[in-house]
Amino acid sequence: MILTKILMTTFPFKWQELTMKSFPITKGMRSDIARCMTSKAVEKSVNDIGKEAERLNKVFWKLYEQKLRAVSGIPSTRWPELIQQGIATNCYQRVPKIKVENTFINILHIDGDSAPMRCLTEMLNSDLLQAFRKWIKKVSHYGKHSSITFTTPKPMADMREGEVIEDPELIASIQKLETRIKTTLTAAMGFHSKAMTVLNSCRTAKQLQDLLPEGAKYLPKREPKTKELAPTELAASVTEMLQKGIPPVEQSEAA
Repeated sequence: MILTKILMTTFPFKWQELTMKSFPITKGMRSDIARCMTSKAVEKSVNDIGKEAERLNKVFWKLYEQKLRAVSGIPSTRWPELIQQGIATNCYQRVPKIKVENTFINILHIDGDSAPMRCLTEMLNSDLLQAFRKWIKKVSHYGKHSSITFTTPKPMADMREGEVIEDPELIASIQKLETRIKTTLTAAMGFHSKAMTVLNSCRTAKQLQDLLPEGAKYLPKREPKTKELAPTELAASVTEMLQKGIPPVEQSEAA
């Protein structure tokens, strides 16, 4: 017993390999494992993207607040009161745009049928998907296309064309973020494809453990089988329930 504990502590992966009872790997298991591995591989990049989006969100609303003050002449400290009184409408979110000739277009745009979008919706786990969806939201009427969306940190009045950005530095930063997001998602899609190729070559958990131990860590836990009653024991139990009733009738109640 002591030797077993020493082996388990010193060589955890080898011990798992020696004690793993092999079982068939299903298509669903492969998909789940590939999703977990892909999410793990891009986790740091996604977190860095989130930090940059947070920074740009602050810059955007600071410029928005300055523009609102210049247009209305009302200090930002008064907007919560005016919004509560119904005098002004609260501006909760904005999709940043730039003006090209006479048209306003989204600065950061991800087409719904593109490879990055398919990666975003099909190849990442719920935690990373939630991290992306904090900033990248569906904006088209049909829910296919997505764009970066900034959320105000405090009550601020709605303003006509308030989402239009004129600051060159902010525009460049958002465009740079767009490139980074698409590059990350495209790379994640390539990784996912490679992982699936390896997983499809494995038919059992033991094969996966031998070929790709990092993937085997995401295999579902196998519940120990409960000991079933032998037919004779089961028959005796049924007979007893027939005699006593369900639930069993107490002797005092029977009298």
